[in-house]
Amino acid sequence: MKAIWKGSISFGLVNIPIRLYSDTVEHRLSLDMIRQKDKCPIQYVRVCKKDGKETPWDDIAKGYRKENGDYVILDKSDFAKVAPEKTQTVDIFEFIKEEEIPSKYLEKPYLVEPAKEAKKVYALLREALRKSEKVGKMPCIPDIRFFNSEHLST
Repeated sequence: MKAIWKGSISFGLVNIPIRLYSDTVEHRLSLDMIRQKDKCPIQYVRVCKKDGKETPWDDIAKGYRKENGDYVILDKSDFAKVAPEKTQTVDIFEFIKEEEIPSKYLEKPYLVEPAKEAKKVYALLREALRKSEKVGKMPCIPDIRFFNSEHLST
């Protein structure tokens, strides 16, 4: 299995290099839309609602529709301003009881694997959490670009 993120968990003066893996595998059947009589694939055409003309990708922008119906055009720099900063460190900022975790943060599980040189310190953290019956609460991992405000590690 390939790691989806590499970095480290940090709290206080402790830094544990880790790899993060998705704990779910999606098995989706990929189906194409085809014309029934000759099995010809169907393609989607980008058409302007106003004049019905096909629009090439180079002429397409992303826009936010305001209440009055006007659009504000957004470009790559607008998205870059609001994108989370990339980092290779996840800081645990609080230790909480597992039952305090809102269910919305438990939608998708992840597996954490410590780097070879950090297995002992990771095992110490894991056992301390197990004995205290707590989990580490951490902000989202920006490099993965989760768009929730925070995720919880268990």
